[in-house]
Amino acid sequence: MNPLKGKVLRLFGLVIRPANWFIFLAGVALMIFAPVLWFTSDQDPLTIGILFIQGVQLLVEGYGEVKDDEPINPK
Repeated sequence: MNPLKGKVLRLFGLVIRPANWFIFLAGVALMIFAPVLWFTSDQDPLTIGILFIQGVQLLVEGYGEVKDDEPINPK
């Protein structure tokens, strides 16, 4: 294996893995924030529904990417 390829894969893993967790946590935050926004403001239910659905989408996408992450141990 090319030593440069191992370094690039390691750097890529160090950047992507936290980004996937951030996507997952952003989805959780949107799912929690949407009902709170509905009760505390005068927003249209459609707006709240869109925020909640976007939260679900981010949660699923982030979880799928986190689950697909493989440990990168170049040999």
